Amino acid sequence: MNRQVVGIPKLALAGAVLLALSACGGGGGDDPPPTPPTSSVKVAPSLGMFSTGTPVVVRSLAGAQVGSGSIGSDGTATVNIGTHSGPIVVSVSGGGTVNYFNEATGTTENFPAGKTLEAVAPAGSTSVGVTVLSDAVKRKLEAAGGLANANNTAINAANAKVAAVFGLTSAISPPALVGTATPKVDASPAGRYALILAAIASSGAADAKPHEIAESLAQDLSDDKLDGKQGETAVPGVVLANFDSTTFADALVAAATEFADDATKAQIEAEKDLGLIVVEPTPEDVSGADPTLSAGIAAARQAIRDVRISAALADEQLSNTGTALNEAVQLVSDSTRLSIEHFQLIDRAATFLRDLRAGNPEDIAPVNGRWEKRWEPSPGMPGMRCSSSVANTPESITGIKCGYANLQGRNPDAPTEWSRFALTLTPGEAAGAVNWDAFMESSVSGQYDDTATKLFGSTQDGVFTVTETDTSVVASMKGDVPFGFGGEDKHNIDATLNATETLDAAGNASGSGTLVASITRSKGGKTAKIEVLEGSTLSFRDRDEVVFGALKLKASTGVYALAGNLSLGDSAVLPTVFGFSGTLSKGDGVVAEVSTEVTRKAIDQANGLDAGTVSLAAKVVSANGVTIKLALGLDRATAGDDTVTMSLTHELGARKLTLQATLDDGEVSGPVTLTGPDNISVSLSENANGVLIGSIKQGTVEVGTINDSLISFKDGTTESLG
Repeated sequence: MNRQVVGIPKLALAGAVLLALSACGGGGGDDPPPTPPTSSVKVAPSLGMFSTGTPVVVRSLAGAQVGSGSIGSDGTATVNIGTHSGPIVVSVSGGGTVNYFNEATGTTENFPAGKTLEAVAPAGSTSVGVTVLSDAVKRKLEAAGGLANANNTAINAANAKVAAVFGLTSAISPPALVGTATPKVDASPAGRYALILAAIASSGAADAKPHEIAESLAQDLSDDKLDGKQGETAVPGVVLANFDSTTFADALVAAATEFADDATKAQIEAEKDLGLIVVEPTPEDVSGADPTLSAGIAAARQAIRDVRISAALADEQLSNTGTALNEAVQLVSDSTRLSIEHFQLIDRAATFLRDLRAGNPEDIAPVNGRWEKRWEPSPGMPGMRCSSSVANTPESITGIKCGYANLQGRNPDAPTEWSRFALTLTPGEAAGAVNWDAFMESSVSGQYDDTATKLFGSTQDGVFTVTETDTSVVASMKGDVPFGFGGEDKHNIDATLNATETLDAAGNASGSGTLVASITRSKGGKTAKIEVLEGSTLSFRDRDEVVFGALKLKASTGVYALAGNLSLGDSAVLPTVFGFSGTLSKGDGVVAEVSTEVTRKAIDQANGLDAGTVSLAAKVVSANGVTIKLALGLDRATAGDDTVTMSLTHELGARKLTLQATLDDGEVSGPVTLTGPDNISVSLSENANGVLIGSIKQGTVEVGTINDSLISFKDGTTESLG
């Protein structure tokens, strides 16, 4: 007997046919038809948050009731609407026990019997806000031909028109609810809607209740205009002066002060200062535009608004904090690095002098009538050359001179001139002590046979002392060294390294220990101080001429203080990571938290254009107490190439903007891209005529174009990029 083999595709197809037949009652069986699915809608009414038990009814456009419920403790009601699948009308009714939170007075208000607040929502809505603006949408639809003749398109158009009066994207979306014990609202669309409603509640006639203001305003808006009239009939209770953009902006700021979190309050205040809070009495009719673009255009407008707000929040305190933070981090980075370099340089020179005087000139030979030793540049150290004045017997040498960091271009008036820093060292009075004197030299030829000397400090600028055993070393450095090539710019260093060390077969020392130091930088009449605190550790390896470790730091510059931890990576190993994390304070308060990391991936010895990345994250407090998050990222992919990609993020509450660009030699090259919430991206560049051009997209869909700072949206409206 032959058996037919049935493959998996055939079995799957057969199974699908059987499932289809069973689902539709195929084969003449007696099973009942399946029950149609039921659905529910979450209702969030607001004149302020409504009380528990407030009745809610949901009807069809024809008026048939499809569901009912009551408000719970969270201010919302979830109403089962059965199998109804069309648009809905949601009603909240008043009564003797129905109350709401009066946002204008902060008290509880009765919603009287016979009063209703309503909303109309398109088919498929799963959540609905019932407010003064949704009530206006319902009245507008009634005036335009009756609810029974409305459809999803008409509902969406009426919703957009009413919402646009107050700069919202929807009047029937649920707002955040504001009550006696609700959380502060944020800058989300729901939070924004809640603040608009709170501002409306205080914009009526004197002593008017919020539900009375709502009824009057809904009547006024039902004819597409906020003009104090419904058609040609005056609507009492609408105080038009209170809906002037300037006056309403004040009411919105007051609402934000009372009900919003700090970030949102700051955003609203910035919008007011920039003139971005606008009440449109007769909003543009964009019903002919592609409805799929409406949400994207609204999100794009919000992103542009966010850019303006971000700029406005860069107040004087924020600017000063940013400047101080940059200066403090730069101070810690530069001063600590240069102090450690000078510690190493003077240690090298002092060791050279001690070895000569001890009659141990190993690796040292007479050159041109004097004893000399050279150190080539390394990733963490400049090159240096030390020599005696004569080639007498080493033991009779009384001093040496060292030159280091030899470069062209320090003098802008003579760009080909060479210059270097120099030290003279002589034996000190105490055992193991060496005195140093620092100065600067310049030379046209670079051979320093035509040297011009610039003195620095006194004839004795400091003392370096070393006490050694076979396994340990204590080195201390006290005195002044130059910071820049100006005699008035200097470091005063008081540092002690207490370390254990070992020698390899070639006599190179390596070890680790603790470092305590105080560094004061003086320039002109200004000073800044850095303290390297107990618990700081430092390691060294002479073979590679590197120093690395972890330092606990405290620095002060002007009225600011910086405290934190600095990590110094091993520069002989790539990638090398350097990092700092800490706080910036002014007086008794912390004004910024910062974390930064520099990763060196490849070294450019010629120009210092190392390949690697820089990342910085900071939380900065503005003058009004709002915390703004900033993040900066820089990436140079190729050593020696001055092309850097940059990313800068500004975050305030729930709103976050990211700017991305490429820099060539410090200048922007190519397009600049700005990304924001809701998948919005803005691309900007300059054309051959220097005109700013670009595009605004939501995802892959273009919603607007930019030409010479004018934004043209796809619905025919325009806005200035500035």
